[in-house]
Amino acid sequence: MPDTEAEIPIECTTVTANDLDRLQTIASESYAAYYAYLWQPNAMENYLARAFSRQQLETEISVPNVVYKIARRAGVDAGYLKWHRLENIGTLTNAAYLERVYVLPSAAGRRVGQRLIEDAIDDARTAGRTSIWLRAMTNQHAVVDRYRALGFDVFDHAQLVEPGVRPEHAAMVVMSRTL
Repeated sequence: MPDTEAEIPIECTTVTANDLDRLQTIASESYAAYYAYLWQPNAMENYLARAFSRQQLETEISVPNVVYKIARRAGVDAGYLKWHRLENIGTLTNAAYLERVYVLPSAAGRRVGQRLIEDAIDDARTAGRTSIWLRAMTNQHAVVDRYRALGFDVFDHAQLVEPGVRPEHAAMVVMSRTL
């Protein structure tokens, strides 16, 4: 039995069609827990139904450039990540893109997001990528700080463009790190 939180194993596995129900649950629950404030009334439900439908997730896991991974901490689902093996932006070429890193509230603060990101970074390096980038909500200061602690720096700004997003919460930073 591990003595400390840091010793509890976190395993990251690539999602297959057999994992879609688990992925759908993790995605919806983790997203709703952290991003409800972004949305006008009823808009988040529409987004969740569209972005995390079984059909949408099934389509996305079949795309060779897209990788979904589920993290399990001590054998319990804890979060997931979606990354693109190659997705250039601006002057960043030969770059991987971390599109989503979501952790269930029950696993927050327990290194799950960090472990998922480290796993994607290792995979991106193995694939020969020279950089990796992501977007984060500007007003989520703790999240941006965690990305900085993992070596990411702000290199641009963007806006979340989705129907029903409150304009006052749409600002994003684009962050990258060299691999």
